Amino acid sequence: MKAICASENYDFFTQSSVSGPKAQNWNFLDSPGPKNGKQVTSHSERHRLSRTFFSWASGRFHRASGWNGQETSLGRMSGLSFDRRTKVLSANNLRQLRALLVWARRQRRMIDFYFWSTPNNEKIAIMLEETGLTYRLMPVNIRRGEQHQAQFRALNPNSKVPVIVDQDPIGGGAPMTVFESSIILFYLARKAGGGFLPAELREHYEIVQWVMWQAANVGPIAGQASHFLNAAPEPIPYAIERYVGQLRRLYNILNDRLATRDYIVDDYSVADMACWPWVSRWRRHGQILEETPNLKRWVDRIADRPGVKRALGALAGHGDADAPLDDAARTALFGGEAQ
Repeated sequence: MKAICASENYDFFTQSSVSGPKAQNWNFLDSPGPKNGKQVTSHSERHRLSRTFFSWASGRFHRASGWNGQETSLGRMSGLSFDRRTKVLSANNLRQLRALLVWARRQRRMIDFYFWSTPNNEKIAIMLEETGLTYRLMPVNIRRGEQHQAQFRALNPNSKVPVIVDQDPIGGGAPMTVFESSIILFYLARKAGGGFLPAELREHYEIVQWVMWQAANVGPIAGQASHFLNAAPEPIPYAIERYVGQLRRLYNILNDRLATRDYIVDDYSVADMACWPWVSRWRRHGQILEETPNLKRWVDRIADRPGVKRALGALAGHGDADAPLDDAARTALFGGEAQ
C-alpha cells in the first residue's frame, strides 16, 4: 500500500482541515484488525480510510523527522519506508499499518520539544525526564539559524529555544505551544500533577520566586559572562570584570542559601532544575566552584540524579558550547534582527 503525497493542511488529530477532506470515521484506528471475529470495517472501507490516513501520516512523518533530517523510530520499523524526495510513506501489509497506527496514537500524547543543547534547554529536558512525560526531540540548530526560519518563528516569534508543543494539552483541545523556559517548567509541573512544584501556597511561591530569580539574574549575567569570555571578537576587560564579578555575587547568594539545606527550597524542585544547568557551566563563566563549597555539593548532588543524566544524554550531540564559532554561527547567534 502506498500513500498519495500528504496534504499539509489536514490535521488528523482534530479531524479538520483548512481545505480538504471533512471529518472521517477514524474508529478503525482505535481498533485495527479483527474484533470479536469480525472486521471493524469492510475491506474497501479500510482501504479508503487507510489511503486517506497515509496521506496525513506522510506529512506528519515528514515534519516529525526533525529539523536536522534525522529519522524517527517509525522509519526503522520493518516494512515501513519514507521517501524524502516525494514525502510518501509506504507500508507492506496490514501488520505494518497497525504499527503505523500505534505510532500515530503515541503522537497524540507526545510533547514535541524544540531544543538545542544550552542551559535553558537542559532545564526542560531534566523536567521531562524527572516527570516521565512522553516527549519527542525536535532539534533546532541555532548555529545555523534554524531559529529564524518562518516555520519556527510561528512557534516562538522571539526565535528562541526551548519551545514545546503539547499534542495532548491540559484541558484537551488543539495542540498547545509554550515558550520561555520558566513558563514551560510551570506548565510541565502542572501537567505532571504538581510534580516538583507543590500547590501549597507558601511553598509554591517560594519555588516560583527562585525560578524567576534565576531567569532574571543567573541566566542573563552568566550568558553575558560567557559571551565576553568565550565569544567576543576581542577581550573587553571592563565587560569581563563586570559580568564575572556579578555572577560571583549570585553564586554567593546560592552558597549561603544552601548552607542549611540540600536543595534551594528544601525538597528537589523546578527551582533546582532552573538553576543547575547554568551553574554546572561554571568554568565557562569564569567561576571557581571550590570557593562556594555548599554550592559545589549541590551541583554534584544534582549531577548524580538518574533523570539529570538521562536528560543530558538525550541532548548529547546537539550543540557543543566549546566548539569554535564560524561566521555563519556568529551571524545566526549575534546578528541582531531575525532574518
